[in-house]
Amino acid sequence: MQKQLFAFLCLLVSLGFCCNTACADAWGMYQKGLEAELWGDVQQAEALFDRALDAGELQGERMVKVLVSRAALRTAKENYDGALEDLDLALERMPGRVLTYLARIETLKRMDRLAEALQDVQAILDLEAGHPAALVHQGLLLRLMGRHEESLENAAASAEQAVLWERRYAEDAWGPVDTSDLDWDEGYATAVAHYDAMVRDDPSNPMAWVERGTAMAAQGNFEQALMDFDRALSLDAD
Repeated sequence: MQKQLFAFLCLLVSLGFCCNTACADAWGMYQKGLEAELWGDVQQAEALFDRALDAGELQGERMVKVLVSRAALRTAKENYDGALEDLDLALERMPGRVLTYLARIETLKRMDRLAEALQDVQAILDLEAGHPAALVHQGLLLRLMGRHEESLENAAASAEQAVLWERRYAEDAWGPVDTSDLDWDEGYATAVAHYDAMVRDDPSNPMAWVERGTAMAAQGNFEQALMDFDRALSLDAD
């Protein structure tokens, strides 16, 4: 009886080990896919993302990250239906994830489904009021829809909110500071230069792109800010 129990326990341990190994292998495929994407090998990247998902072992946020990364590649290849399928599933598995909404906004915008994209922007703003990337997307969508006056109002709000976000980051890092004598224009130019160096040194760091995009938005450079946010999104890290 003891031998049978021991054999059963060994079987359970073995099954658990195999499951963990398979999961690690699937996640490793995803990491290799990201590397392939950074080197510009889009076909190899998508194939590795496919294999990671087909393994059937990824769950939760890891699965969602692979789905969003594959959706970004599909959008770039103009496979919009495939991208939307991935993003809908990602939001079903993990509702309220801002990066997933941002990816779906870009896909819907390219499909000329602007009203739906604007709804996703509002979903982000309901979750995080004043989110800089959402505001930048909102302004561009309003402009594309011919709502130019609202777009101009949005541009001012985007710059104001980006400034507030940067100040909040500073206070989180260093505590309350007296900003009455600071030259914010000069400060943001310095910040952009700092983040320029960061993205050159570590282009796979999504937060460097987010920070530079936020500083760009604070300067009113919304087109470049959106490009930086999209780059962070393609790296897909919260």
